[in-house]
Amino acid sequence: MSALIFLTCFAYLGWIFYISFKKTIPQWMHKFFYSQRHIDVSQDSNASSAVGFFQWALVFLACFALYYILGTMGLGFDYMQNHPAWLLTFIIICIGIIFLIGNNFKNHFAHYTDNVFQEEKKNEVRQAYGAKGWASPELLEKSLGGRGKGLHVGSHFTWNGQGHMMTVGGSRGGKGVNLILPALLSDDLKMPDAPSFVVLDPKGENLAVAGNYLKSAGYNVLAVNPFAIPEVAQFGNARFNPFDLFNGNDPDFDKYADMISFALVPQTSHANDYFDKSARNYMTLYIRHMMTQDVEAKNFRTLYKWLRLSGTERTDLLQQMSKNEAFDGDIKDEARAIAGQMLNDGGRTVESIYSTVRTATDVFKDTQLRDSVSASDVDLKTLAKEKTAVFVCLSPADLDRCQAWLRLFFGSIMRGLTKYYNPARKVVLLMDEFPTLGALKEFEIAAGFLAGYNVTLWPVMQDLTQLKNLYPNSWETFVNNAIVRHYLAVGDNFTADYLSKRMPKDLKFLGNNHDGSPREMQKYLLEPQEVMAWPNIILEVKGVDRPGSLKKIPYWEINQNASPNPFRN
Repeated sequence: MSALIFLTCFAYLGWIFYISFKKTIPQWMHKFFYSQRHIDVSQDSNASSAVGFFQWALVFLACFALYYILGTMGLGFDYMQNHPAWLLTFIIICIGIIFLIGNNFKNHFAHYTDNVFQEEKKNEVRQAYGAKGWASPELLEKSLGGRGKGLHVGSHFTWNGQGHMMTVGGSRGGKGVNLILPALLSDDLKMPDAPSFVVLDPKGENLAVAGNYLKSAGYNVLAVNPFAIPEVAQFGNARFNPFDLFNGNDPDFDKYADMISFALVPQTSHANDYFDKSARNYMTLYIRHMMTQDVEAKNFRTLYKWLRLSGTERTDLLQQMSKNEAFDGDIKDEARAIAGQMLNDGGRTVESIYSTVRTATDVFKDTQLRDSVSASDVDLKTLAKEKTAVFVCLSPADLDRCQAWLRLFFGSIMRGLTKYYNPARKVVLLMDEFPTLGALKEFEIAAGFLAGYNVTLWPVMQDLTQLKNLYPNSWETFVNNAIVRHYLAVGDNFTADYLSKRMPKDLKFLGNNHDGSPREMQKYLLEPQEVMAWPNIILEVKGVDRPGSLKKIPYWEINQNASPNPFRN
């Protein structure tokens, strides 16, 4: 019996030292402390309280166990009376036990009274104010359509719905590695009904990293690489001729011609836009004639040369047009009107209009670009039918000078997909460095209805100021209508202030009142300066009354589908 008591005391004492040094307590103690969390910590030392009594009971049992163990070893009270050093040692050990148990209890109990209980009080105050806080992962998952197959939108979340997306993030903020490439490298793209992609890819970095995986996942991968960026040369150079989308008898002919003329001569805000309008009319006339004749090829090489004719060569071409009866004689009438105008004022007005047209088509002075639009390897008829990924690759130095061509390319894709769409396959137009396109009429007009054709626009930009400058009358409409919106590494005041004001109201707690209740102040969930310093991805989902905060997870931590990035170490 004495041996059993000895072992029990030894085990108990060992357990006390173990939990004290490990700074932990058993689960049943957690439950006990939780039930006592309403007790003021300052009252914890009062032995009349449940926690105080419990603590001193454990201390007494520990000291008793120590005394019993020493007694069985012949070091009992009688021995200690004759050996004061041992008595002092026993007292010091007991004090140490009191300190260990007390400190451990104090820390854990304070957690429940200071943290848990105070947080419960704060939540009650938040509910009273209607403060919302951040969206939970469960709420985000439900609003995005549940986890599983879909378009990867960050931090393992996927989106299965129709509509548009938008990503705003400062330079070097991680848009590519945390959002764009995870979407292009998702395991879900192996599914037979995975979306097709058309990607504006500065440098060709996205193609270099994701192209091989997309091929292995069953995609037809095409690179529109007019200037032969060497890092993606293995993917070839696909051509795309917008004039292959329609013919002279197409009922939508004028819509396509209008799209091309506005892509090359975009609408401006200056008061005197006579020459811009006239230039677009001239361009439409030449397109009509080109598409209804069978002598010259129907591409931008022909259009470029025709618009630069002068003297008798231009007169001869206008005479040919004046015999073209297509479009109910409109080509004939307009050609004769131009010829007449050349005589009325000595040709000054006509020459000014031709000068505007030539400037607008100067982008095709580059023979490599002319070759790129001479024929079509990109077929919009199959883009929505088969798994296809088209990457438009330009070096950053070429983005600005090729702006008109980029508008033409993406405007043609947007217009064409309203004709060649597939309800069973989404097509994602992922436009990195979107503002480099300039003002794109098709984007402004089509954003409202393209989602109905199972097309998702995904513009990526550095700040909202860029979007506002390009679309001063409609930028906020697109922001509000986008289903999924990312903000990360915000670096400008306008975006930070705009985003902060979209946030729900929250509370900032400033300590406690005299009665122990929290003292609070109402504020936005994130103030502008907090938006700019926020380390995570801020995710807004249309229809959800609060944003989510997503951890940045780069593509190499999600799966091993990527190829080595030739642009980085």
